[in-house]
Amino acid sequence: MRSLSNLFISFLLVLPSFSAKAAPVSEWMEQQYSASKSKLFKNISPEGSKPGTVVASPSRRDPDYYFHWIRDAALVMMTIERLAAFESKKKDVYLKNLYQFVELTRFQQSQETSSGLGEVKFYVDGTPFLGPWGRPQNDGPALRALALTRFALYLINENQLDYVKKYLYDNKLPSAAIIKKDLEYVSHNWKNHDFDLWEECQGHHFFTRMAQHRSLVEGAELARKLGDSGAADWYQMQANLISNEIQWHWNKNAGIFVATLNRIGGIDYKQGMDSSVIIAALVASTGENTAVNIKDDRLLSSVQRMEEKFAEIYNINRQTSGLSPAIGRYPEDRYDGYNTGKSGNPWFINTLAFASYYYKLAADLRSTATLKINSRNVGFFRSILRQVSQQDLPESGIVPSTSPQFGKIIEGLIKAGDGFVERVKYHAPQDGNLSEQMNRETGHMQGAENLTWSHAAFIDTYLDRKEAIGQ
Repeated sequence: MRSLSNLFISFLLVLPSFSAKAAPVSEWMEQQYSASKSKLFKNISPEGSKPGTVVASPSRRDPDYYFHWIRDAALVMMTIERLAAFESKKKDVYLKNLYQFVELTRFQQSQETSSGLGEVKFYVDGTPFLGPWGRPQNDGPALRALALTRFALYLINENQLDYVKKYLYDNKLPSAAIIKKDLEYVSHNWKNHDFDLWEECQGHHFFTRMAQHRSLVEGAELARKLGDSGAADWYQMQANLISNEIQWHWNKNAGIFVATLNRIGGIDYKQGMDSSVIIAALVASTGENTAVNIKDDRLLSSVQRMEEKFAEIYNINRQTSGLSPAIGRYPEDRYDGYNTGKSGNPWFINTLAFASYYYKLAADLRSTATLKINSRNVGFFRSILRQVSQQDLPESGIVPSTSPQFGKIIEGLIKAGDGFVERVKYHAPQDGNLSEQMNRETGHMQGAENLTWSHAAFIDTYLDRKEAIGQ
């Protein structure tokens, strides 16, 4: 007989307080897309802040997230760049945020900090937070350089070369331009230990290295375009070295990319599995010269293993059949959104990352002529195919784009992505708020409210689905 507490949990899991469950996922996504955009931009340049500030959440206590984190802000700017391309009629509105972000970054880079450009977060007036924290965090400069490099390339195409040379990349050492500063920092500091994106563990991290690699690859392209060939060669050389180091994160026995190697500080209870690996793939596994391609067999294996693990450990996953599992940060997580030392929960950004991964994989396959099946990926693609078809795949060989299986695999990948969106939809309230976490027992949201990263992640997932279905 189940205990009263378990019966109460089961009752909570079917409460109608969650968003309209009957709406098809595509219809709900349109509604949430509008809500997430509105809530995202409320967290950018809020009243009383320096223009360009991206607060992590409007929450100012329990927990206090009312800061500008370098990492979060850079990821949000990349989302805004995608919005500018997708909604061209509103492009000027979105670009205004990028120009303000440039001015804010110039001010922040001029501040005296304890970690140089590896500083973690800033107050909303643009001055650095100098209290105790896990620092440096070297994914921040890499992600900021990546976001602004893409902005610079856009501006060059729009005949704004003077602006780019004045503020973004100036071919000088020492540099006064913000991208050049960040690229020099990344290229000279990537070998150093730092704290991971969860700000808990000090070592060498898959996420950070992937961000550093991508920033240097695209930074080299910008440098070469602007005639800084020596710097371009240096950045590409360092990117190649980082790519080599990234391969050491593959653990063949576990079948996953492990998140951290060479730990020297911070928490010591993580075993290696961490969904930040999938977030890293979304940020840095597309385009030319990738360290780990989006359809790399090792990523497919990592996705499978993590899905299986997270499905086991959260009560909401066991009690809601028919939904894809809610995904947390890592199985041993002890942060519940308010305190460390508790039981960790699934997060919206991590669950959405799995949806985006399947959508991006579908879009990537759609652009190729064939799919190569081998002993390492056949299980993954057979599982995908079984979701939508009774067809089977050979143990090895080529599946051409003209074959029935190829189209069904793409259909299955989109369906798999939809499953994770359905999970988010199940736990999101009707007002469109997306907090940091969902309680592992009740499914209700907790942690920082209206987390900016959660809304940016949803917008990215929405756009990834559009690309996957060819819209």
